Amino acid sequence: MNQEFIRARPVLDQLTAKGYEAYFVGGAVRDTLMGKEIDDVDIATSATPEQVKEIFTHTVDVGIDHGTVLVLYKGDSFEITTFRTESAYKDYRRPDSVIFVTSLHEDLKRRDFTMNAIAMDQDGKLYDPFDGEKAIHTKVIETVGPADERFSEDALRILRAVRFVSQLGFTLHENTRSALRKNADLLLHIAQERKTAEFQKMVLGQYPEKGLKIAADEGLLAYFPGFGQFAAHIEQFLALPLNRCESFEEWMALIALFNGQDQSLYSHWKLSSSQMKKIGLLIRETKKRESSSFTPYTIYQLGLENTLSVERVWSVYHHADPDYDAITDLHARMPIHKETVIEVSGNDLMKWADKPGGPWIKELMHEVINGILDHKVPNKKELIKQWLIQENKL
Repeated sequence: MNQEFIRARPVLDQLTAKGYEAYFVGGAVRDTLMGKEIDDVDIATSATPEQVKEIFTHTVDVGIDHGTVLVLYKGDSFEITTFRTESAYKDYRRPDSVIFVTSLHEDLKRRDFTMNAIAMDQDGKLYDPFDGEKAIHTKVIETVGPADERFSEDALRILRAVRFVSQLGFTLHENTRSALRKNADLLLHIAQERKTAEFQKMVLGQYPEKGLKIAADEGLLAYFPGFGQFAAHIEQFLALPLNRCESFEEWMALIALFNGQDQSLYSHWKLSSSQMKKIGLLIRETKKRESSSFTPYTIYQLGLENTLSVERVWSVYHHADPDYDAITDLHARMPIHKETVIEVSGNDLMKWADKPGGPWIKELMHEVINGILDHKVPNKKELIKQWLIQENKL
């Protein structure tokens, strides 16, 4: 049994010793059956939140209205959720209320996909009323019960289905896939932040091309701002060497370039300011890379990580071979990599020139940095001063 389950087993033992049912559920069970590593476990029980708190001394009410209590046990923390059923979903995202039950079957019945509706007890015995293990072995994503019902309850499940395709490489069950397009307009009720989060997980999955192809074919991309025409050219986009992309920002910069747009394409995506800044930088510098190679100064400005990121986006967009070695070699030969190590300051320049501050300081500092990077002058204060005098810059 996985070490995470072993650590959590005493928690299940205490619950069952008090006469309650308790099981491991959700992604941890699914991933274990797939032979994947897990980072944490979720526990479901017939005990109510109040009963859980009576058994364990240290708890935190992280979602007690929905039956979830965080139990702190011997240096670890475990989320324990009471078996429950759910009322109607009026906002297509969350149930209006939950009803605590004592039936494991009723709890598993409300879950999204059969592969996520498997429970396991502390001895490793599986409870799989919806054939989730079979779905895992056959690599099929299928909803628990009618797909229309599951998607109308929580429309985000539409994107979760596609995201799981990208992450796991599974295929969608025929009934599940046909329900995607039929219910796609329900995505209008989902907050953009949540759609963006699912899109990010999708493109960073191990099989992003599969997820994007389904999202395009089933009309889901139309529910992402600015992507109305993207689906029509998805085959051409998927022909690019997309496996080189290493970050969400690289994906987004690439998609914007492919669609002839800049970072404003994502103005309604609810991205963070740092994400928008990085995407803008990648788009801008990739366009520059089309007409010129990297110089020591551009690498100095961008930093090694950003420079390599630009090279990746450029190489994917143009289906060209990236030259990472040339960039890292050039970076290694650079005498300076950041402004804080330069031995000359703006105050030094004002003193030497006997002039008040102004735009000229930035321009002259630019020349100093280029001089150091081009090995025209060492990064030594007095030598820089002499060099500026010889160059008639002071």
